Amino acid sequence: MDDTPTIILVHEAMAIKPKFGEPCNNCGYCCLEEVCTIGIELTESNVAPCLLLVQKEGKHYCSLANIKMYRDALGIGTYCCSETQKEILNKLRAEP
Repeated sequence: MDDTPTIILVHEAMAIKPKFGEPCNNCGYCCLEEVCTIGIELTESNVAPCLLLVQKEGKHYCSLANIKMYRDALGIGTYCCSETQKEILNKLRAEP
């Protein structure tokens, strides 16, 4: 990834992030905010952004995405798997 501060990258990702459960658009929000279990095991770091996150042509990708076993295990590219705090609060407010 480039030298852009993480907070800027997160802000940019949030601006284009699909809603939780919608198709993935490679915004990178999930990996900018949290390191998955596989990422922790492979990099020995739980500090976000994930060290496996790469940026190419304005999109973010897990460097493991080309390995079917990891792609399937992580659901890479299938749907948005990360909720913003705003999405969580909205969901909680909507519950009876």
